[in-house]
Amino acid sequence: MRNFFLPSGKDESGNIPGIYNYCNRICERCNFTAMCLCYKMLPSIINDQNLDDSTNNIGVFGDSILQPADLLLNHAEREYDYQTDDLLTDFKNQIDESHKIISEYEIIKKASEYCNRVQMTFEILDETSYDPGQDITSAIQKDIQQLSKNGRLEEFLERSSRTRVLSYVIVMKLHRAVSGHFNLQMENDDEFEEFDMNGSAKCVLVSIDESIDEMLAVHTFIPTLTEEASNLYNILVEIRTATEAFFPNARTFIRPGLDE
Repeated sequence: MRNFFLPSGKDESGNIPGIYNYCNRICERCNFTAMCLCYKMLPSIINDQNLDDSTNNIGVFGDSILQPADLLLNHAEREYDYQTDDLLTDFKNQIDESHKIISEYEIIKKASEYCNRVQMTFEILDETSYDPGQDITSAIQKDIQQLSKNGRLEEFLERSSRTRVLSYVIVMKLHRAVSGHFNLQMENDDEFEEFDMNGSAKCVLVSIDESIDEMLAVHTFIPTLTEEASNLYNILVEIRTATEAFFPNARTFIRPGLDE
């Protein structure tokens, strides 16, 4: 699917228009940060939100990933004295009812279940969650100690961080894609809605593909989590199959910069 709504290539500032609309928010692995307006604004956004500027990009977007538009609009208010409160209030009021409806779609429920289970599964790796009194935690601690001895702990922690961020991306972008589908039923002639719907669904599918690769590797790092990793893998495959059926044109969508 060709891009008729965003100009191809770079603009006069050297940025690729809209590249950040359909990415997976993991900036540290992206080759296009020098051409991404959202990434270039990141230091100012960090300052505006009083975030720790020593935090890596995954951590920054991990905390704010469900509200990227709000972050940019808040920055615009501070930097350019642009008042967005009324705009945001009106917009949020308009979508509130549709949000409730969309949240009841089975595909959204399944994605939310996956996201919640990922967070719960990997939270146990946080030092503050360790409970030596529980056999499962004790076993995981032994796995982690073995990873440390083998020099593979850092790699695993990076993979687990990506998995957690991607789980948020899957929910966020799938909700946006289903919202587009819902809106198209109300306004059949909205070509940009269809464009954005397929772009968001493409981002979901790419994020699922990467998450599946990460999940297949989990049991090789932490044998104790093999069963849960298998369950999460099966949920991902189910979500991917449903997404491809719900959005048959998503795979052919060409994301600005990323697929060109």
